[in-house]
Amino acid sequence: MLFCMNIGNIKSLSILNVMVAFFFMTTPLESVSLFEEFSMAKLSSLFVLVVWAYKGFPLRRSVLICSFVGVLLLSVFSVIWSIDKEHSLISIVTFLLPCVLLTEAILSSIRKKEDIEFYLFAYVVGCMIISISCIANRDAIIENAIMESELRLTSFGQNQNVLAFLLTMGLVIVLSALKKSGSVGVRIVQWTLIVLFSFVLISTGSRMGMGLLCMVLFLFLISSKTKGQALLMLLFLVSFVFFLIPLIPSEVYTRFFESDMLIKSGDFSGRGGIWERSWSAFTMENPFLGVGYGNFTTLMGLYYSLPKASHNTYLTYIVEFGFAFFWVAFIPMILIAKYIWSMFRRRKDLYVFSYVLPLFITMFVLETAKNRWIFIIGTVVYAWYKLDCNEKTVHEDSRSDS
Repeated sequence: MLFCMNIGNIKSLSILNVMVAFFFMTTPLESVSLFEEFSMAKLSSLFVLVVWAYKGFPLRRSVLICSFVGVLLLSVFSVIWSIDKEHSLISIVTFLLPCVLLTEAILSSIRKKEDIEFYLFAYVVGCMIISISCIANRDAIIENAIMESELRLTSFGQNQNVLAFLLTMGLVIVLSALKKSGSVGVRIVQWTLIVLFSFVLISTGSRMGMGLLCMVLFLFLISSKTKGQALLMLLFLVSFVFFLIPLIPSEVYTRFFESDMLIKSGDFSGRGGIWERSWSAFTMENPFLGVGYGNFTTLMGLYYSLPKASHNTYLTYIVEFGFAFFWVAFIPMILIAKYIWSMFRRRKDLYVFSYVLPLFITMFVLETAKNRWIFIIGTVVYAWYKLDCNEKTVHEDSRSDS
């Protein structure tokens, strides 16, 4: 169980397991740069690929991996009609290709559920590091934020919305572990992490993050099998309101109170204008085939001298791959949703949706096409789904034998 790794499981870990765990731990720290254009996340990715190569590139057949390969091949073909061929090629070689290889390396390293739990534990450790950094450097961060007229907490230069999403996934993992039995000491650690992650998440001032937090807590409440868990969560919420929220800068509340107005206006903090302009440019450029992989910002620069990100991953796929092929980029998401739905039908636990809903919602308001999130979450969900299926098969075979 998460937070209760026994010695036997640790001894059975391979060097590839350890490197993948390091990769998961650095994911919440993806903005930390070791030197220019080379982050901690890239270093951990390199370690995984080197160890995977040393082991002879072990492969596992998977429809999900094939769907990622399909997106890769489409991206390569899109270079033919790309509005910036060089940029497309660089994006493919430096980001998309390594991500596809990483998914295969991660999947090949997972042999049992304890491997997944080890990786999720490592991810939570990464969330702990960045959260503690936010708290420890709070005064300096706030002083710098005042100078920039945006009083929102962050760390290591991380975008607040990105940090909010990463902490949401850490919270999802901890709450999932909380649903299982554990010692008093483990429970204390889990509740401490829930408070820590929630406090930092709200302090980022991310409206999206606040919505994700409420959704995850709601899913936890309605899926709790015991009244004790639900009562503890309600007690946590009340305590949080009375003791911790007053420590959050008042400017953050102002942002939250503006949410309703932004939704009604359809602007979404300037995103509406970007979506409208990009759609207009897209329809004038090449609506059938798109502008080529990685060229959304290039399109905005060409038409409006405003090279901004889309703040909507779904829109990015349509603009870059056109009406003819955008659906190829949607296949991995459809498969991931299918796996989660199958696990829900088997487990009858609504909380399993918390592993994918934050990502799908975040993709609507953030540009995540250049993040590794869908590759990581997709691989974990697929491996979890397959292990669940194997357990069901073994259980059914044992029942038939008896």
